Amino acid sequence: MQLEAMCRRLENLYIRAKEPAWSPAELLAESFRELSCSLEEIYVAIEELRQQNEELAAARFLVEQERQRYQDLFELAPDGYFVTNAAGVILEANRAAVSLLNAAPEYLVGKPLVLFVERGDRSSFRSQLNRLCYQIDRLQNWQVRIQPHNCEPYDALLTATVVRDREGTASHLRICLRQTDEQQVEIGS
Repeated sequence: MQLEAMCRRLENLYIRAKEPAWSPAELLAESFRELSCSLEEIYVAIEELRQQNEELAAARFLVEQERQRYQDLFELAPDGYFVTNAAGVILEANRAAVSLLNAAPEYLVGKPLVLFVERGDRSSFRSQLNRLCYQIDRLQNWQVRIQPHNCEPYDALLTATVVRDREGTASHLRICLRQTDEQQVEIGS
């Protein structure tokens, strides 16, 4: 907005400079006044931008602190936690989830969670995911049999919550996995 006003004043000055009534001294004085006014507006705009940049940097710092706090809570939680897309493909898994599935984090990301469900429970698992995404927002104590990588299967309880986008469509799932039997999965096998 200020830039447009400066451009209009410059254009007016240029048009008036072509008028024969202006003496070179008057034109020079008017040009210096306009230049001084424009420089002052530029300095004000620069100061406003500097202040806005400082505010943005402070806000970014706070957001990064909160993100790190969330990441720490997520990683150190005693239960297995997953963030998946609406189809159940793993986007994030905390340390406990990695341990419960006996798989490296880099192996889990991008894999469907259903791959770690015992074959006999996979159809039911998919039905529950669909029900969750299209009918309700939260399932509690959803019993499933988990098949960790190179380990014996075990019974588990899942709690899942849907994250919806602005249109109300399921975009992500947050899933908590808790082992329910006495058998424990060895960490880092």
